[in-house]
Amino acid sequence: SYSPFLGAREGRRIIGEETVTLKDYLDDRMTCEPVFYAYANLDKHGSDYGEESFEMQKWVVIGGMWGVNLSIPIPLGAMIPKGYEGLLAAGRHLSVDHEMASAVRMKRDMQKCGEAAAIAACESIRSGCPLKKVSYQAIAPALKESGCLKTEFCGMKRAVYRDDRLNPVVEWLTDPEDILKGLYSDESGFALLSCSRLGEKGAELLREWSRTLPKIQDICTLGLGLLNLPEALPQLRRLAFDTEITDSKAEWLVLSALCLMRQLGQKEDLPQLEQLRSAENPLLRPYAEAAYKSVSLRLSVGKEY
Repeated sequence: SYSPFLGAREGRRIIGEETVTLKDYLDDRMTCEPVFYAYANLDKHGSDYGEESFEMQKWVVIGGMWGVNLSIPIPLGAMIPKGYEGLLAAGRHLSVDHEMASAVRMKRDMQKCGEAAAIAACESIRSGCPLKKVSYQAIAPALKESGCLKTEFCGMKRAVYRDDRLNPVVEWLTDPEDILKGLYSDESGFALLSCSRLGEKGAELLREWSRTLPKIQDICTLGLGLLNLPEALPQLRRLAFDTEITDSKAEWLVLSALCLMRQLGQKEDLPQLEQLRSAENPLLRPYAEAAYKSVSLRLSVGKEY
């Protein structure tokens, strides 16, 4: 019987003319011509993120952003199967990556997806224009009228209340004083993600704070790791391999360090990662496994995993 599989959270997806990815979202590389907006948090209905991608680990494990709803603009190209003409894929099988599939799935958003596909198809027929070349200006009024582009809010909100209108808006921190204050708070992961978006300026701030503020030195190390800076590696090793998990903060530091070892770990780290793959604490195993595979693959083929 296939009944246990009905309503599965994620199934097969097309490869579209455009693909919506979490990395592009984090790097502010989203479409300027959305045909609808999806709105939800990145929720795979599981608590184990050890074997997820680095971007997902960065968002959920390091950043602590699981409970943040995202407003995600979806382009028409995500519904056009690559290499085909006259065909649209409207539904959860549109072209998003595994991470975004956990958010671009809600019923209300899939209804918008179907309406947007119909509007684009009508314009393609009316104008005699291939789907890939349908004028956005021609379909935008109908998309707005249908509610596909209902954009009272486009951004991020922390899901605190069932009524989303009451939920606080989340905006990236840019002022160093706000970031520093955040590093001392219960939302230090969000402050780290914000700081990493500042590039070299963020690295300079983290170096200074690490040197002068011992209380947040470990947190600053994670920030330097997020910026993929090898100078963070010695302290990341200490956090990943030598820190005893005594409370939730220590757990966060260890798991975050293991996530960052995927990007920065070297050949000499493989023996200790190998030991953690069979650690007594089962929480560590999948993170160590992912880091071990990533470092091994990077060393063998010269690229990130």
